[in-house]
Amino acid sequence: MANKIQDAFDNIQAEPHLKDSTRQFLSKEREKQMRRTSRPAARSALAAVCMIVILAAGAGGYTWSRIPVSYVGIDVNPSIELALNRLDQVLSVQAYNAEGEEVVNELTLKGKSYTEAIDLIIESESMGVYLADGAELVFTVAADSSRETKLKAGVERCAGHSQYKSQSASVDMDTVSKAHDNGISLGKYYAWQQLNQYDDTVTVDACKDMSMSQLHELISEHEKEHENGHEERDSHSEEEHMESENHIEEDNHIEQEHYEKDAAQSNPEHSVQEESPPHQKNPAEGGHAEQEDHPGKKRHSKNGHR
Repeated sequence: MANKIQDAFDNIQAEPHLKDSTRQFLSKEREKQMRRTSRPAARSALAAVCMIVILAAGAGGYTWSRIPVSYVGIDVNPSIELALNRLDQVLSVQAYNAEGEEVVNELTLKGKSYTEAIDLIIESESMGVYLADGAELVFTVAADSSRETKLKAGVERCAGHSQYKSQSASVDMDTVSKAHDNGISLGKYYAWQQLNQYDDTVTVDACKDMSMSQLHELISEHEKEHENGHEERDSHSEEEHMESENHIEEDNHIEQEHYEKDAAQSNPEHSVQEESPPHQKNPAEGGHAEQEDHPGKKRHSKNGHR
């Protein structure tokens, strides 16, 4: 019976720690029952219960390991996508163009870790043709927040990042569904989303046949045009601001002149005083001065009288 249980465990596809904990639990329960009774019927019943638990755990573990929970897209011109399970192993491989099919058809990737699968793809002879002449290699990771950082770090440690011109991006799981609905890879769909912000006339279908270098070149051109347009608007706004300040200064100068003119008209005496000579003689002082200036006349009169 022990051998049968061991064989059943060996056929279970589940995490090792789950299998070990289940094995330990069942072993303890079996020992308890053996101490309580040695009747054959009890031992048979216990064995049956153990088998049910094992089969249930095996079925659950198999289903659990067959559900894709994350994706890694690999795009140059070949577009390839890896679907991964919770153990970060490759469940399936999808090529989104003829070039991608050419690459994956010569490789066995299912069941391998995603980093191993990436290295096999990048180092394959078929992919090497497309990575020549400075082609741009893009990895796109789609996963929930708890797995995204780990997967992206693993991608960036792969050979593709160190040997070629490459970059990586992260998208949410909703983007996966949208890309699949449009029959395009994750990387190219994400590039189309960026391009669509500047030029909504470019369709998803038009992006399918473009390489990542072509898509990113278009995006860069639109970004430069947008930046130049923004700089021109800023320069124009600055010129308008300077002109406005000059007009304000001129208006203030004219207003000051009008104010001074109005003030002069409203107080003419003050204006006359300001325009008169700085000193005027006192009439009394003038008469006295005249008498002093002509003393001879008075003396002559007196002499005549005499």
